[in-house]
Amino acid sequence: MTFGQKIRNCRKELGYTQAELAKRVHTTQPYISRLEKGWFNLSMQMIVKISTTLDISVDYLCSEGYHYKKPYPIQQNTQQSPPNENWKR
Repeated sequence: MTFGQKIRNCRKELGYTQAELAKRVHTTQPYISRLEKGWFNLSMQMIVKISTTLDISVDYLCSEGYHYKKPYPIQQNTQQSPPNENWKR
């Protein structure tokens, strides 16, 4: 599946039109249409905006093989490490 096909499929799964997606990522509907057709190379910033808006991972969007579709959850480290006794000020 191509980059553009992934954008189109994920957009449709969320029920967004091209115009709605364009508004959410601060661009135009024709730009989204061209992306879906594979007519553009885009910036990393736009890739991140689109993947965040569509709730998919950048890895999934940019890779040709199978990768995890959803972003990996960020886990907070709630445990504090014990002090390092060898560390001196």
